[in-house]
Order: sequence, then C-alpha cells, then structure tokens
Amino acid sequence: MKRYRPNLLLMVLDACLVTLSFYFAYWVRFEGSIPARYLEEFRDLLPLQIVCTLAPCFFMRSYNKLWLYADPTDRIAHIVGCFIGFGLVMLTVYLLGMPVRSNKIFLLAFLCIAGTTSMVRFMYRYMLLAGKKQKHRNARRSARGGEARRLLIYGAGIAGAALIDSIRLSPDTTDRIVCLIDDDPSKVGRSVRGVPVLGTGAQLLDIVARKAIDTIIIAIPTATGEQMRAILTLCKSTGCEMRRLLSVEETVDCRVENVRPVDVSDLLGREPVRLDNSEVASILRGRVVLVTGGGGSIGSELCRQIMHYNPARLVVFDIYENNAFAIEQELLENPENAERLRVYIGSVQDMERLREVFALERPAVVFHAAAHKHVPLMEHSPCEAVKNNVFGTNNLVRVSNEFGVERFVMISTDKAVNPTSVMGATKRMAEMIVQSFEHESATHFSAVRFGNVLGTNGSVVPTFQRQIAQGGPVTVTHKDITRFFMTIPEAVSLVLQSASLSEGGEIFILDMGQPVRIDDLARDMIRLSGYKPDVDIPIVYTGLRPGEKLYEEVLMDEEGLRDTGRKGIKVGRPLDISYADVCARMDALRACIDKDPHHIRNCLQRAVPTYHPQNLPAEYLDTLPELQTEADERALRRA
Repeated sequence: MKRYRPNLLLMVLDACLVTLSFYFAYWVRFEGSIPARYLEEFRDLLPLQIVCTLAPCFFMRSYNKLWLYADPTDRIAHIVGCFIGFGLVMLTVYLLGMPVRSNKIFLLAFLCIAGTTSMVRFMYRYMLLAGKKQKHRNARRSARGGEARRLLIYGAGIAGAALIDSIRLSPDTTDRIVCLIDDDPSKVGRSVRGVPVLGTGAQLLDIVARKAIDTIIIAIPTATGEQMRAILTLCKSTGCEMRRLLSVEETVDCRVENVRPVDVSDLLGREPVRLDNSEVASILRGRVVLVTGGGGSIGSELCRQIMHYNPARLVVFDIYENNAFAIEQELLENPENAERLRVYIGSVQDMERLREVFALERPAVVFHAAAHKHVPLMEHSPCEAVKNNVFGTNNLVRVSNEFGVERFVMISTDKAVNPTSVMGATKRMAEMIVQSFEHESATHFSAVRFGNVLGTNGSVVPTFQRQIAQGGPVTVTHKDITRFFMTIPEAVSLVLQSASLSEGGEIFILDMGQPVRIDDLARDMIRLSGYKPDVDIPIVYTGLRPGEKLYEEVLMDEEGLRDTGRKGIKVGRPLDISYADVCARMDALRACIDKDPHHIRNCLQRAVPTYHPQNLPAEYLDTLPELQTEADERALRRA
C-alpha cells in the first residue's frame, strides 16, 4: 500500500486562510470594530476551527490530489470536507460548553473558508493551465510558423468534455479547439469547458467554412455503426482531416492518445460481426493444432488467437521461412509459449514432408491457410496455382485422414463462386476435394469463404494507403467494380467458430453486408487522409486485370443457404459429389500439366464447370490448342 503523503504547503496555506476567514467573520459581525472580549474568544476558538476544518479534508485526501487535473467531483469533495469541519466545530463547542456569543460568526466563517480555499485551488489550476497554453502557443509558432491547426469536436457530451481537458493538458498537443457541434439542439448556444457549441451536424459545412476548421474529431464513442457512417459521410464532405475517439470497447477514457485517424473499416457499410467463440475452447484446449500457411496474414492471426485457447501444441507449417520466423518470434515473446510451439518449413505439395510432420506432431485440428491467392499472378502462372491450391489441398486432406485428424477447416474465397480467374477456379476445386472427401473419412471436413480481408498482404487497402502516402495516383481497375470486405478479426473468428460448428462437408459464409464500390473506398481513403480526390490525389482507372470480374458472389445457386443458429454465419448445403469423380478431374489436370502447362485453363474449365475465364491476354488465345468442339471455342472467345 502506498504511503499517503499530504501536500504540507497546501495545509499551511489552508490554515492561514482559515485564520483570515475566521477573523473576517468577526470583523464583519462587529462592522470593523471587534470588542476585546470577542478577540479573546477568537484566540481561544481559532485552534479548534483550524483542526476541525483541516482534519476532514486530510482524511478525505484533499491534500494529495493533483489539482491541475481536478474534476468537479474533487471540488465538491473539498466543499463537503469544509462543511463537515463546520459541523465538527459546532458539535465540539456544544459538547464542551465553550462560551460562544454569536453562532452567526461560525456560519459566516464556514462560507468564507469554503470560498477562499476553493478559490486558491481554482487560481492555482488556472495559472498552470495558462502556462501550458502559452507553452503550446510558442511550440505552434516554432513548429508551424505561427499557424495552429484548428479543431472542431463533433459531440458535446462527456467524451467531448474529457477530450477538451486532455488536449489542453497534453504536453505534446499543439492544436487549438475552436468549437463543438452536437446533434442535440438543446446544447447549441451553450459551452463545454469554455468552448462554444455552435450548431448541429446540419450546420457543419457552414461552421467549418466560417471558422476555417482544419480537423474534425468525432467524440461519440457510443455511436452505432450506422450512426458513425452517417456522421463520417457528413464530415468527409467538408474536406477536413477526420479523427475519432476509439470505441467504448477499446478504451475506457477519452485521452488525446486514444484519438486515432478514422479507420477505413468504419466505412464498410455494416456493423462489424462479433462472433461468439465460447464453443471454440472445447475443440482447441489441450489439443495439437496445425496451421498451414501459418506465417501469412490470416494464418498468423489464427496462430495468435489459437494460443489464447491453450492448445497442447501449436504447429506452424509454412514454405516461406521469413514469415514463419516472424510469427515464431512474436509468439515466443510470451515465455509460456516456448513449450507449446513448433514451426516447420515445408510445402503442402510435398506429401512425404507432410507425413513426416504429421507423424511427429499428431494434430487433432488442422486449419489449411496455405494457398497462392493473388489473382493476376496466378493468371500468368496457372500451373503453380493448380499444384499448390489443388494438389496441395488434396495431399493435406489425405494425410489428415491417414493420421486421424478430428477436424479440418480450409480457408477459401468468394472468388471460388462462378470463378473467372485461375485462382478462383483452383480454390473451387479445393472446395470440391474437401466436400467430397467428407464421405470417405471420419474427419469432419469443412471450408470457410472469405471476402476481401482488410489489412492482409497485397490487399487493396494497404495498396491505397501506400499510393496516397506517395502522393498518388491511386489506381482503381474499374469505376464500377465492387467487393465484399471483412476485417482480419472477423475472418479469424469465422474460421475458429466454423471448426466448432462443422458436421462435415459444409462451406461457412460470413454475412458481410452489401458489397463496397472500390472507387468509393479509394475516394473515402483520400478524404480521410486530408486530401481531395482528383485534386490533390488523382485517381486513375487501369482496366480489369486478367481473371478479374466486376463483382463477387458468395454462393452458387445449387448450394442454397441456411442459418447456423449463430448470428452472422450462414452455411451452404454440402454438395453430393464423389471423391472418385474429383480424383478423375485431378488426373486430367495432372496430365494437362505434364504435357503442356500453357493449356491449364482449358483443363480447369472441364474440371470446374462453373469456371468461365475472362479478360484473357491475347497471346493466350493465340496459343490455345484445338478444342474438342466448336461450341467450346465460341464460348471461350465470348468470355
């Protein structure tokens, strides 16, 4: 327990103020001429007055507070301490029978003591704040050549008031709070911490122009996703830089360090899906869990989250040693993970290496996140996509069955639905392998379809951020292209929960709301960075890339869709397809690769009937072999 160290200087100052206030009460009572007998009474009662006033304040710890950061409750507590002191004086005088000729003197003394001691604390705080403000002004002049950034706070509630205090007291903040706005009309015309509330959101554009606002801080941490999107849409029309307080779940105070730039996930058009992973612990705790592609964006987050469920062992399997090393070092920062972590380098294409690792570790749960995922690259290397995404998945499925794995979850993509790219077609083929092998094994096999995952390596958001930081241009393939988006936590939660829900052969799908136009996303990100699209940062349309389509789907017509009983998760009906049929298709693919890898698309079309290539390079069409029918050729060229 820390020792209570009172501020002795403040106690001495209060004692002096009590003396002066007590004397002033006598002086007022007798209109400036105090009789000698009352002066004697003053001397006799002064020690009692000092002790009875200071003692309650001492025990209420008024003398160890940092009054620079005092809030209204601290000031009220001090007044209460003075009132208790007044009561103690009156009670002591009554019990001891001390001679008192006028009780009005004690009441007047109490009012004077409470007023003077509170005023001293207020003046002390005001002088310190004034000194900090002047220091900030000097810093602004030196850092900005005399120009200070002008802030508008959206939200005149408790969070806004706390943010004002934090900005004023922060030694690292050099901004000036100009005004507030709030959507509650009753607050307009009033002030918060001396800062005026000038209007509502409807008047934002006029206020920003009139007050030359540079930055808007949204201080409404309790706003719902729908409310936040409406506010952001309004704010971004001003062209100002936007920042916001973290959500209530992420922070319990409103300090200036908790103000962050508006995250692009705030503009996705839906509330983030929060999944209940309470059932996940039962399948992970005390089990050996293997993650292929464990060093990638999704795989590494899976590893982090799995460790929270205390597995007996986490096995990371990845072909890229740098990624594997990075996640290993991160997890080993917690010494408790040292005995529970194994990292192996290898490829899912290497059947013998897989058998070696499975024989050593005997995993009970497998998450398959290893895949070639970049659409344009796979258009130029289709054979590698087939080897890794199709044959690699088949190897892993067979080894999982061979070594008695209980649950197997494959990471898939919405690009596998009616694919137009090699990558999408190979992932659909991988789904067919997983679904069909369910009938051949005691292992529960399932797959999870993702939309675009924000923040993963090579995804659109980091690309836009890099292009904006470089001054542009921001490149968008097509003005009307749309995509489904989800966050990495959503993606990982979906994978983990689907593992606990799987009964075999399902494809789990997250409810990702409505698709987002990439052009709108690019423009919003430019505005959120404080620039104007097509003025400060140009947007260039480059055309659809090979294999890319304007929109994605999450489900094929024949799959159907049903609820899982878990909010935000849907499941597609398992398809009735035999593993022997899938193996025949894989044999045809393997023969095509062995003979002529340039014609893998043609083989993929036959293996995956829903695959319809688009945007094929002209040189590819010139190298196509003679197809089996004229109808095949016409269909390919139309595509």
